[in-house]
Amino acid sequence: MERFEDAVIGDKVYCRIHGFGIVLSVVMEACYPIRVKFEDSVTAYTKCGRIIDKALEPTLFYVCSGTMYGEKRPKIFIKASLLEVDTKVVVSDGGKKRNRHFAYLESNKIYTYDGGFSSWTGMDDDYDADTTYWPFVKLGEKVVINDIVYPIGTEVIVK
Repeated sequence: MERFEDAVIGDKVYCRIHGFGIVLSVVMEACYPIRVKFEDSVTAYTKCGRIIDKALEPTLFYVCSGTMYGEKRPKIFIKASLLEVDTKVVVSDGGKKRNRHFAYLESNKIYTYDGGFSSWTGMDDDYDADTTYWPFVKLGEKVVINDIVYPIGTEVIVK
């Protein structure tokens, strides 16, 4: 796998030439698929993070934390306490994956509405939708909180 094959718009990166930047677009079919916005310019890179295809070394790296940078995209987590009710999630108990809507966090356990219900469709005068605890939860939709983009597939954690 190439260094930036899993890049997504909004990733924070560092270039040895231009400094810190943000991934502006990703078009994997292009020769230079990664476009990065820096303070004073926009520059394109190969999937390997090279500014020129024939360059010996890559110049682009992921920002891991603060001023640290690395070759692999850092693993992103989102705390369940930040999720809004009805956020689309993909859940599992170790077996089959299921699409659900986030319901609540209780006693460090993540609960979702059963059977495709949401807070809107599962609550009325005659019926309250059941909820189920799931040990493995990932985002089923992109979530933006305080200008931080959490892409689909981001692991949801309780702590």
